[in-house]
Amino acid sequence: MIQRHIFNILRNELKKDKITVITGPRQVGKSTAMKLIYDETKNANFITFDNISVKKLFEENPDLFIQQHIKPYKYVFIDEFQYAKKGGKTLKYIYDTTNAKIYISGSSKPEMAIQSLQYLVGRVSLISMYPLSFEEFIKYKSPKKLILLEKPRKILELDQLKAEFEEYLMFGGYPEVVKEKNFEEKKKILRDLVQVYLLKEIKDVLGYKNSFEFEKLMKILATNNGKLTKTSNLTSITDTSWNKVQEYISVLTKTNIIIKVHPFYTNKKKEITKTPKIYFQDIGFINTLLNNFSRYDERVDKGEILETFLLHELQKKDLTPKFWNRQLSEIDFVLEKDNKIVAIECKSNKTKIPRSLTTFSKEYEVFKAFIFNLKSDRTEKESGLPIVFSHYINSQSTNFF
Repeated sequence: MIQRHIFNILRNELKKDKITVITGPRQVGKSTAMKLIYDETKNANFITFDNISVKKLFEENPDLFIQQHIKPYKYVFIDEFQYAKKGGKTLKYIYDTTNAKIYISGSSKPEMAIQSLQYLVGRVSLISMYPLSFEEFIKYKSPKKLILLEKPRKILELDQLKAEFEEYLMFGGYPEVVKEKNFEEKKKILRDLVQVYLLKEIKDVLGYKNSFEFEKLMKILATNNGKLTKTSNLTSITDTSWNKVQEYISVLTKTNIIIKVHPFYTNKKKEITKTPKIYFQDIGFINTLLNNFSRYDERVDKGEILETFLLHELQKKDLTPKFWNRQLSEIDFVLEKDNKIVAIECKSNKTKIPRSLTTFSKEYEVFKAFIFNLKSDRTEKESGLPIVFSHYINSQSTNFF
């Protein structure tokens, strides 16, 4: 089994008097994580709403469901909860009338996984689960090299991880893909994963009949991964209405397939309304949609692939990156915390300080700046601002604030 950081987080949830909700993309390991905690507990019940009869009992006769599946146990684990109709209201009833500690998992974020979420305000603890981080990937693939991730390293030292880095940027971090050794089989698993998403999530759960239209939009978004994505452009390319495109993008966000990165503004209303960038949650998923498993240094979109890698690592640190765009100047990611601003640029081979960073630092009081790249590791100062050049792998151990 691949050891995940989230396992300890879920163990700590046993002590909380709330419903623990685990959300994340399909096949990211939510069921495995719940079964692990279930196996470690006594007086526990594990059920899945893949089982139609159990789901039907939950929906049609909550009292009998409680008598059979909840009250005899101290801990209850419910998998595939997104299949339940009006799940939020029934779950509130269970929470208010029993003493069981409940875990549920769903492939969508709470707006879908728990319908009628308003019933559960103050009663849930939300845990997001993602594909493997690069650190988890190394822990499974090359545990002896984990020491290289304990602190920022020189690029010469990180050459030891070059093969693993290339594989991760090619196939991503879905657990079953990571465990498979054969490259062709990895591609097959990813293709199946995309199709399962379209059939199970889009058709079965959400009721969209035209999955072909949905898949077409996903492929277009994949070609625009990491770029400004205007809905008006997507409507003309897909020949789909503006409202439908907005709805599809909302679904992709709520089912954890894409991430929206919003622009950085001091005016927060502008931040919400201005055009976002869209990235996919997993690099292997992008490459499958594009049918492109070339090495990243041979690709025309290698800049966006490297940006996606860094975004995932920032996200797994519970950071919420934004981007800054002003005419011809752009900062790839901007972090903000406790009134401190951190600017991050993503480069491949260019090792000069970009003009956009100078422009940005003149307009805002920047606390730190980073230029992640593949060629240089050094620190410079410009107008008193420390600018750190570092390899992307070092984002694992970098202290941004």
